[in-house]
Amino acid sequence: TTVFVAGATGNTGRRVVAALRSKGYAVRAGVRDLKKAQGLGLASEGVTLVQADVLKGVDKLEAAIGDAQAVICATGYTGFSPSGFGAVDETGTKALVDAAKAKGVAKFVLVSSLLTNAPAVGQSENPNYKFLNLFGQVLDHKLVAEKYLRSSGLNYTIVRPGGLSNEPPEKVGNLIVRGEDSLFGLDSDPGREISRDTVAAVTVEALGAGGADNRVVEIVSSPTAPALPPAQWFA
Repeated sequence: TTVFVAGATGNTGRRVVAALRSKGYAVRAGVRDLKKAQGLGLASEGVTLVQADVLKGVDKLEAAIGDAQAVICATGYTGFSPSGFGAVDETGTKALVDAAKAKGVAKFVLVSSLLTNAPAVGQSENPNYKFLNLFGQVLDHKLVAEKYLRSSGLNYTIVRPGGLSNEPPEKVGNLIVRGEDSLFGLDSDPGREISRDTVAAVTVEALGAGGADNRVVEIVSSPTAPALPPAQWFA
């Protein structure tokens, strides 16, 4: 199976590519800057670097997806323009969904965020939601993209992680998986942060886990949580 990864040079995207290779998937790594990707050492056996910018239109994204049977979206705006979040996290993801649909891919996994749906579930005054959404309404834009994917007809999994840590799972803790709209980054939650390595592992597991089809999962970690084997992540 070949998987196209959008945002493959990002902090999470690089880990997704590595996790895919460790599971034996071939990867089409979608990158905006081929030289940067080569400099990061992303090109390796089983990984094909392809030019892909979610802002450059559906046709070019279709070409980037190529013969991939699945798509993972790990993009996210990282600049300083408030309008960038709407462009990348909403419009860009919608374009990728359209391209995936046109190519007839079997699975689309979207890495989103906790609290995208906060206002609809009584969390509009949640300090985490207000802080994260303050600059460019990023969570609102991610929610529009989530809804677009859910109504696309594609087989999807939406992964909503808590605060992203570059530390390894051994430092951040064991995985906790919950259903949609159940974790809000509060002190009373079972966990608030998660290693990007764990996010990547869950994202890749979603490709082949039957229980992951057309589902939204929310994930965090805690040092006090029991170890959760992958077979139970989408049970």
